[in-house]
Amino acid sequence: AERLLMDFPEFARRKLAAAGEAGEAESPDGFAYYLWGVALRRSGESFEGFNLGTAVDEDLMEAETWAKLRQLQAARGWGDFEQAQIFLGCRDALTPCHYDLLHNAYVQVKGWKRFLLLDPCHGYDLYPYPQGHPMDRCARADLEDPDLVRFPRLARVRALEATLGPGDVLVLPCGWWHHVQSLTEDSISVSFWFSQNSSVDRPLDPLSSLQRLLLCRELE
Repeated sequence: AERLLMDFPEFARRKLAAAGEAGEAESPDGFAYYLWGVALRRSGESFEGFNLGTAVDEDLMEAETWAKLRQLQAARGWGDFEQAQIFLGCRDALTPCHYDLLHNAYVQVKGWKRFLLLDPCHGYDLYPYPQGHPMDRCARADLEDPDLVRFPRLARVRALEATLGPGDVLVLPCGWWHHVQSLTEDSISVSFWFSQNSSVDRPLDPLSSLQRLLLCRELE
């Protein structure tokens, strides 16, 4: 994987070329392009958008959307909304296995995606990059091409598979490892991130899977 900085017209040009839809003037370069961008972020008591257009801002601020998100937030005991992100990609675009420290309501808008979901307790067996590394929340083991000689503990890992289509929502608690692949040429997703709610923490309870994961990471 390689991270590139470009404007949206350049992304669209490369994506069409990769899909063979740009005509003879453009030839595929062998990459599967995947756009990630912050669309909305909480700023104090209000929100701020990030230049993805009025139509996107209006869609994200629909009252019905936020009523459902607040219901989910209350039911799960999540903290404050932090930000919304948009993902736009082509077939076979891949996000390698990683975990986040925020809760996620992942909405599939168009196209299809495949998720492999792993409990935080599997972190040790996924051989994460060491603490302090730029990719320290990512697995070194490749779930698409497992190397059990180099990463023998990977054989102990068990994953859940979820296929998301238009209108589906995946509730992804913080700390859960996830490996994501776009299955269709045009895939659009929006994720809504929420903080952990410290007011519901109970320090005397047994450690949660996430707390065990973070404790193990601190002991590395």
